[in-house]
Amino acid sequence: MGQYFASCTSRLTLLAIACMSLPVSAARAVDWGDNLIVNGNAELGSPSPNGQTVVAIPGWSVTGSMTVTTYAANAALPDTAHAGINPGSQFFTGGPWSTVTQAIQWIDLAPFVSEISLGGARFEIFGAFGGIADQEDGARMVVVWLDAAGQSLRTDTLLGPNIFERGNRTSLVNRRSEGILPAGTRSARVILLMTRVTGPANDAYADDLRLAVYPGPCSDLDINNDQVVPDDRDITTMFEVLAGVVCDACDSPDFNDDLIFPDDRDLVDFFQVLAGGTCGDS
Repeated sequence: MGQYFASCTSRLTLLAIACMSLPVSAARAVDWGDNLIVNGNAELGSPSPNGQTVVAIPGWSVTGSMTVTTYAANAALPDTAHAGINPGSQFFTGGPWSTVTQAIQWIDLAPFVSEISLGGARFEIFGAFGGIADQEDGARMVVVWLDAAGQSLRTDTLLGPNIFERGNRTSLVNRRSEGILPAGTRSARVILLMTRVTGPANDAYADDLRLAVYPGPCSDLDINNDQVVPDDRDITTMFEVLAGVVCDACDSPDFNDDLIFPDDRDLVDFFQVLAGGTCGDS
């Protein structure tokens, strides 16, 4: 009887958490280049003290035990020195029991429809993903681009690192991707997926989830994706990536997206946009 009561209590708790975690529907002013994911950095809401209790995650509809905790809340969790390029104080983790757990958010692209419909509008997705030590638990972010009827037009995925890519360390690694939006795109469904492979808890981690759209062919000026723009470091980084320096968090050196890189045109367009002009004007 006690086991049955505990099971029912657990289910009721999960139901309550799921209801409190429904995506935020209130309209907010957005612009080209803004991060359209609500609470992509897991900073909204109170965290679990150790990652082993499930808390509500504002902005997301959660299935399973995904939760939010703080960096270095205990010795087993990552600290901010191993947390990607732009950590806050909190991050997503798979939680105490689910083999597979997910959080979903729907993004309305109505403010950008006129440009998207012309073709050529771009997107950029970004996130930091990881796991614990030599365990294979991992996270990924899937973005499904939808038409007006809710049908899928394109799917893009950011895969988290395997244990070799993070050197068997407890850490998060930056991942990014960009591309051209299908002209019929009207919304996006963002899915954060965490999978447990070994151990009793789901020790997949994620943070700093971003999705932004842009009207033209050029990348944004935040080349190093540190969310400080424009600054001297972006200019330095632009020259570094053009010279072949490896930077997992950085944008492609093909700034103008003409599939020719590295070339002088990328630098010309970069400085044109930096000066307040439009990509390809000069």
